[in-house]
Amino acid sequence: MEASQPDVTVVASALKAFLRNLPDPLIPSELLPSILAVFTSSQKAEERQEKLRHTLTTGVPPLNFSVAEYFCRHLKRVSQFSDQNLMAADNLSIVVWPSFFRPDVNSLQTDIIADLRRVITFILQHMDGVFGPQSTPANQTDGDEPFYASVPALGNGDAQPSHPDDTGASYASVPVWSDRK
Repeated sequence: MEASQPDVTVVASALKAFLRNLPDPLIPSELLPSILAVFTSSQKAEERQEKLRHTLTTGVPPLNFSVAEYFCRHLKRVSQFSDQNLMAADNLSIVVWPSFFRPDVNSLQTDIIADLRRVITFILQHMDGVFGPQSTPANQTDGDEPFYASVPALGNGDAQPSHPDDTGASYASVPVWSDRK
């Protein structure tokens, strides 16, 4: 590894720690029953995608939704290189579910952990159905090779979040770190 390349495991650990130490989880705890109900009531993947998308877009704050979408799109890219990094969607879900959800620790059961892992695995495997199709970043042309094609564990940094606000507008042009007024 070159000195200018960051250690991917250090960056991943820092990101996971940051997300886990936020005052509130990316996905509000009060949505857990609704999210889990999607998987007990719906058998078809398309139906689950639609119900999960509705639950997330109506219940998750826009900034959290954008961060969750961006992070999931990055994880999806990482999983596409699972033959090299051994991080398929199901393995990633083991590591990252606590970055999205924080169930009540007092009632934490093995079953709910497995269920939350299945939710993350499903999202990573059905990204466009849950978050909508990703648009090509404005600064990337069709002929450009995306950054993550040459560096599997790092994203290209240009994912386009697509959470609609109450006017139907998109947050695609709003950087995750900006303060909306």
